[in-house]
Formats: sequence, C-alpha cells, structure tokens
Amino acid sequence: MSSWDQFYQLSVLEIDFKDSLSTSAVIYGNGRNQVAISIHVRVMSSVTTVLPLTEQEVFDAIYLCNYRDGSRLSSDWQLSKTPGDYVGAVNYLSANSADSLTPGDNFLTCYLSCGKAIPSTLIALGIDIPGVGRFDTSEHGTNTLNGSGGESGSFFKNPQNITISALEPINYNLPSNLSISNGWKNFSQMNLISDTLPCNISSNHSPENGSEGSVNKGKAYYSTLRIFTKERWPFRAKKIVNPVHTLMGYTLAGRDGVNGADLVFGLNTRDEHNPTPVQVFDTSIVFVDTTTFGVLSSNNGGLSISGANKQYRQTTWKLKIPLNAQTYPNNVDNSSVSVSMIHIRHCAYFYTGEEWVNDELNGLLDQVITVWDIYGNIGSIVLSVSSNKENIGELIVNGVPVSSYS
Repeated sequence: MSSWDQFYQLSVLEIDFKDSLSTSAVIYGNGRNQVAISIHVRVMSSVTTVLPLTEQEVFDAIYLCNYRDGSRLSSDWQLSKTPGDYVGAVNYLSANSADSLTPGDNFLTCYLSCGKAIPSTLIALGIDIPGVGRFDTSEHGTNTLNGSGGESGSFFKNPQNITISALEPINYNLPSNLSISNGWKNFSQMNLISDTLPCNISSNHSPENGSEGSVNKGKAYYSTLRIFTKERWPFRAKKIVNPVHTLMGYTLAGRDGVNGADLVFGLNTRDEHNPTPVQVFDTSIVFVDTTTFGVLSSNNGGLSISGANKQYRQTTWKLKIPLNAQTYPNNVDNSSVSVSMIHIRHCAYFYTGEEWVNDELNGLLDQVITVWDIYGNIGSIVLSVSSNKENIGELIVNGVPVSSYS
C-alpha cells in the first residue's frame, strides 16, 4: 500500500530560496553552480491530520515548471537532493530564513542547477500525486480536483514562483577573464640574487681538472606573481596537470617538497655585437603554488649549457653556474595561482658557441593549471616563457605576455 493512497487534500505547496528572502537569484549556467531552494509540502490524510511522507516520496513526486503555463522545465535544469561543490547564488549572501512548519509537514532542501545560459525564468513548483493527478503553483494552476482520487473538491490555486537567471559560464581559458599582479616584463624587473656568479668554462680540450677559466659575470634573479579571476573570486580547486622537471646541476626546492620545477625554459641569447664578456644563455625555472621555492644545492658544478665553436678548431664548450643554497617563502592559498621564478643568466668571456643550448630542456611541455572558481566556472591556465629577446624572462599566460594584462 502506498502512502499516497491515504491522500485527502493538498494543503501547502510552496517554493522559496533557502538562503535568502529574495524571490530572484542569479547563477552560472555551467551545470555545476547550484542554488539551494526550499520545498514545503503539506498533504492531509483527513481534515485535521497531516499525511506522513518520507523525503524520498515527496522528492519523487515534485517537479519544476514554468510559472506562466505550467509546462515542465527543460532538461537543462537539474534538481538534486545532493549539494555539489558549487552551491551559492551569485547575487546574494547566505542568510538562512526561518520557516514555520506544522508537525508532519515535509520541508525539503533541494539544489537547482542549469546546464546553459538561460534568461530570467519564472519557476513554479509542481507535484504529481499517484492516483490523484498534478498540482502546481503556476499562474493558473491545474484542473485536478483537490480531493480523494482527484474526483472531488475544488481546484488548488496558489500562484507562487521564484525567478532564476542562468548566466553564460566564465571560461578561464580566455585572458580577458584573468588578472595578474606583480608581473614583470623582463628579468631586470625581478629581484636580484647576484650579478657576480662564477661562470666556469671547460671543453673537450680541457686539462684533466676540466677548467679552462672563469668569469664572475653570471646573474640570478627571483620573483613571484599572482594570477586571479577577473572578479577576484577565489578558486575552489586547482589542478596542476604536468609533472615537475628535475634540472641537472641544481637540487630544487619544488612543489610539495619535491626536487623539481613546474616549468623550465632555456633561450640562446648570445649577441655577438655586445662587448665581452657576453651574455649567451638564459634559463627560467618556474614553480607553481610552491610554499618554499629556490635552490637547495648545486651539484656537478652547477647548471650547465653547451656550445660548439668552429672558428678555431672543432670544440664543444660547457659553461656552468653554481648557486649557493637559497630558498624563498611564498604564500599559497585559493585566492590566486602563484607563479614563482628563478632566472639564471650564463655569461662567456669570449665569443664561442654559435648556438648555446641545454639539451636537457628540449621537448619540455608548457605547464597547465586547471582551475574552478567558487561558482563552478572552469578553465585552463597555460604557462610558458617568452622567447622574445626583448622581454627575456617574461611569463606568457594563455598566450598573452604578462605585461599585457591589466
């Protein structure tokens, strides 16, 4: 026997927002952003007795419909008993309202989302009672008689609705939806670690000790920038997609205490028109959301690059920069994605190496961070480093130089 077999009369059918006294709300039409709504149902088994129903029985019977004509909402609208990770309307703050209940009333909290952008929609509540028929709170109600078996009684009329607008989802793949603070256009705007680092050179013609000379003109810099949503909403979740890279010559203080960086980029920056000692190669070491970043130690003589010289005799040169142990604290939270960089500049004291390289860096991927904001809007932040010699060391975010962000 079904509980509904004891139906005598529908007394209350109401829909409201759970967290606001407002009758309208705005969410994002991304299928993840939900707004909490309150469903109030009172069914009588006699003139004075409330019919006890389980929450599941009520949920299975209710539906949402258009206030104007009572037609059911499209499948873009999804009603759930379960809250997801992105509950909350965009245009009001949570402020639980008090509801008055008669003992035995059914009062459900449900969660409504929309899978696409839909303009302002007036939403009414319906209930399809087995063996009786449908009732709703639309403008004109239904023609179901409000009595046993739907065969007696008057029509149930209670025009009432909530209004929801589903906005176009925000796509964080688009630079226009991001903002950046503390960025730099090139390495010279970063914090200097040292401009007198030893650049030790050796070659395949070097003596046994491997040394042919040194010049204390190597340079190192560090800095951190932050990537925000344009609205400065916090991120609910962040996922760094590609693994960290180790770097021969240094033991790195990387993310989660791992020896590695999230992105490493090398660029031949030799300019034979500059006087000696000449700058020959730049290396950017990038850390994402790393609470302590930097270099823990140098090994095998430090970060190494190589170059070939054919002017005098076939020679392969190696140029190494050691760094003293130095790490930097960094605040990591959900307000932003933090991106830190150590930038190294190799310098040679004579013109060698038509093309200086670090073979270890060939084929390394850009770093990708998938982000979700508090309303379930999603996107990918793609990090790379500029290959423009006018802007050495500048980060590129989703294809746009950091200096171009507002």
